[in-house]
Amino acid sequence: NIAHAGLHIGGLIGLAKHVKAQLTLLKNIQSDLIGLRHLLDAVQHMITSISHDEFLNTTDEFKALSTTFAAASTLQKLHVLLSTSTFSGSASIWSRPGKMLAGYQLAQQAQQELNQVLEHVGVIDAFISLARAYHTSQQQEYRYTFPTYLETTTPQVEIVRAWHPLLNQTAISAPTIILGNQSVPHLALITGDNMSGKSTTLKMTALTVLFAQTCGFVPAQAAQLTPFKCIKTSLVLTDNIRQRISHFGAELMSAEEITTACEQEQNGFVFVVVDELFVGAHAAKGQAELAQFIRTLSQMDQVIGLIATHYTALTDLTAEYPGMLTHYHTVRAAAHAEGTYLYTLQHNQ
Repeated sequence: NIAHAGLHIGGLIGLAKHVKAQLTLLKNIQSDLIGLRHLLDAVQHMITSISHDEFLNTTDEFKALSTTFAAASTLQKLHVLLSTSTFSGSASIWSRPGKMLAGYQLAQQAQQELNQVLEHVGVIDAFISLARAYHTSQQQEYRYTFPTYLETTTPQVEIVRAWHPLLNQTAISAPTIILGNQSVPHLALITGDNMSGKSTTLKMTALTVLFAQTCGFVPAQAAQLTPFKCIKTSLVLTDNIRQRISHFGAELMSAEEITTACEQEQNGFVFVVVDELFVGAHAAKGQAELAQFIRTLSQMDQVIGLIATHYTALTDLTAEYPGMLTHYHTVRAAAHAEGTYLYTLQHNQ
């Protein structure tokens, strides 16, 4: 009898664990479906709000979103089910399991429809975020501005008082960079001491070009540029022990990739940003390789860009290629009272 009672109690304990696990699973499903309900409610609210805007309701993305959402029959059926009291408030083990399982099954069936809707939501959300960023900046000293796009036979970039969106602007004397117009070369060397702002200048300029062709506005007082087919960069290269590639080997591969891409691009312009290339070899070898790289790019009319280096002797190339290569120099001024520095970019004619 004692053994029989023990087996009976053990069975009850196992059953209790199984029931608890099932209830926990149902509760987790309910919690996820409540979150999905909030998402679908937000999509419906977005569609309703935009439909009342005389400008936004004419955009292609809004039309695509509203049409896709309305045509998603399984998703609409799921939304109706999730609008019931079972999926409001917090998840509870006392809720109706039948509705939870039905909602779970519909959610699985509606996955493709949901992904299509969320793609359109993502694009609209990005547009709204960009509009908010631009509008907010207009109340500040450093504002986003709309660039001018040029139609010329050679690439050009003119950026006036650029700034970096992630940095404290009071520490930077906003630089002006001009490349590729009728009187200015299309390549520029940037020299300067360590921590003087060379890499920041490169990234700030590349971001400005990227913003112009994606966001539609730029972090600068003004900018005009030709559209670029691609942006090629060589930044923070390292070795790869597993693939038996040394630091210098990685630099050679990066240089070859950039020159090949530039040579093959005959139907558009290429913007190139190179930071401290060929520092993985001894100085004489590295300087010679970088000089050859610069000479190669300088012969390509479709290429424009910036090359930062510590090889100051290469500034002599500006005399060798006066119409193709110019020189900028970064300077970090003395520390302010609060311990910050002022960074400037000087154009050496």
